[in-house]
Amino acid sequence: MIVQQDKTAVIFCGDLFWRQTLPNLIDASTLPWLETLSTLSKFSAESSLTFVPGHGDPGTSADVTAFRGYLSDLREWIGAAKKEGKTGASLTETVLPQVKQKYGSWQFFDYFAKRNIADVEAELSGTKRIPTPASKPR
Repeated sequence: MIVQQDKTAVIFCGDLFWRQTLPNLIDASTLPWLETLSTLSKFSAESSLTFVPGHGDPGTSADVTAFRGYLSDLREWIGAAKKEGKTGASLTETVLPQVKQKYGSWQFFDYFAKRNIADVEAELSGTKRIPTPASKPR
């Protein structure tokens, strides 16, 4: 939802944007999420935009870009570890230091970092169960 008054615009993002906060990826698919964040980034030409996340303080387009970077980095780092033959705990041990170095100061890091790695590994492996909308009865 976009609300504009005068020359200030506010975009209410809900759980699509977590400002400097690791998200819960248990039922998320990162690829469409990245595409959605790219769409939000198109609004970044507006210097007076405020993005209101589902978690964390309101942010700027730079904060949205940083959050998108988190999801993108996870996919990249996990994909590289998988190419090296890493899986499970071994993959987590390989990727976690990279995640911690760049995102260790973000909220919920200790709670979600390992779980996010496992969830994205499952997504990239095609084994993650992602909820889909129930079909309507005919």
